[in-house]
Amino acid sequence: MREYTLEIREAFTKGLRPESKMRHGAPFLTTCDYAKPTQHGLWSSYAVEEAFAASEFDDWPFPQLFRGSEFTLLMDETVISTVDESGDPWTLTPITTYCLRADDVTDEIEAGGVWKMIDFGPTFIMLNGVCSVIRDNRYAMVGGSTKVLIDTAVPIQAGCAFRGRAIFGGFDPAGVWPDAWDTIFDTWLSASPTSVDYANMDIGENFVLWSPIGSYMLALYVPPDDPVSLMRQNQFGFLPMSWQGTVYDIRPLGDRLMVYGENGIAVMTPVQEPISTFGREDLMGIGVAGRGAVGGDGDMHVFIDAEGDLWQITKDLALSRLGYAEYLADFIGQEISISLDQQRREFYICGEASNDDKLSYVLTPSGLGTSRQQITSMVAAEGTLYGVWADDSGTVVTAVSDEVDFRYRDMKTVTTIEVGIKTAQDVHVQAYYCNDATDVWTGDGWVLVNTEGFARVQITALKFRIGVKVASYAALELDYVTVHWQPSGRRTVRGLSASQADQ
Repeated sequence: MREYTLEIREAFTKGLRPESKMRHGAPFLTTCDYAKPTQHGLWSSYAVEEAFAASEFDDWPFPQLFRGSEFTLLMDETVISTVDESGDPWTLTPITTYCLRADDVTDEIEAGGVWKMIDFGPTFIMLNGVCSVIRDNRYAMVGGSTKVLIDTAVPIQAGCAFRGRAIFGGFDPAGVWPDAWDTIFDTWLSASPTSVDYANMDIGENFVLWSPIGSYMLALYVPPDDPVSLMRQNQFGFLPMSWQGTVYDIRPLGDRLMVYGENGIAVMTPVQEPISTFGREDLMGIGVAGRGAVGGDGDMHVFIDAEGDLWQITKDLALSRLGYAEYLADFIGQEISISLDQQRREFYICGEASNDDKLSYVLTPSGLGTSRQQITSMVAAEGTLYGVWADDSGTVVTAVSDEVDFRYRDMKTVTTIEVGIKTAQDVHVQAYYCNDATDVWTGDGWVLVNTEGFARVQITALKFRIGVKVASYAALELDYVTVHWQPSGRRTVRGLSASQADQ
């Protein structure tokens, strides 16, 4: 009987399928364990190095590593440490923290969620949604000792540095609106041509607030002396989002600010006319999955929305839905951390499912794969990626294609499978099969590939998924799989079959 071949190559460059229902023969994978898709095929996704003498991983998602313009910090749930990068391995020095409002009294960090960094060189603010950790340089400016201060009176969910300003978002109204602000708005609104009742006015969870340039402390942690003048000069201000719910994250993107919230996404753009302020444009009416559900840099962001879909947005505001909710929906309701490898433009999307299973995906420019490393954070230093992570105990790479029926809707027999791969490990293949529309897939077990690169499986069925298993992720390069098959049933044939007509 005549034999035909099907080469599976593109699926190894695209990785996991973006939707749970794809067309027949779509070039994607349903399983991609411990490997990432690249333009050359599936490669190992074990990429992040350990910077310290031993793993610093504590309990997901801590600690997190941050490399600012002047300081490198390791942020555990309730401990902040400076990182000395001068040696190999890096070393840590814990920092004593003090109360913002009584800075001669030591104070402890209150546990919260993932950390956000607002970096101003010698000054920084770290936010975990419950408290702020502030390195205030004012003492050093007058010859005193610099202190790191703790504030829990003003819980803040999100923040970033933008053109010399500190940008904050997501507030507890009870913690932001001191009595002094009533006087501030009484003065401000007295000049308004319309009557505005501010008695029930709060800086709430869906507000974004910006500080004066070079003075992050003013207006948020300490009420300003002359807020009206500052507002008129765009040296201090705030803007509510059009959607309800809290602001989860704020990040620069090009020359704009992206605001990611519980129930929406908006972009803020600096404007000069008719007054100097920020303009706002709503982009989506659905929010993100949490405070850690966004990652990226000034050129590109990716985020997981409230339904589990992955999105990408570039600095020209080109918004693309990538999908993958089939795999990423397990992140919903959990702590998420997204880290970017800027050199390779790869995003590591990590978390834990509700049953504490590790979730570790890697999005490359080609598609989505998975990693053994459950990464809390990572930084690039002198050409190397360093980070903090927990290792999955598994080592076996498994890649399984989506459904293939060879465009022949009758029974057929898969005879042999060839594998184009570079590895020193044992390689196995398996032809999963299904004989009806239920999509209940069966496998008769893995078959070892011989030294020439092929294995005989001899399975007859209606449709198949082709699997490859490699004993270890180390130095993996999987290029293609060639499936040899024969038509077994002839019930649908009245002339040339589709496969014969294509020969």
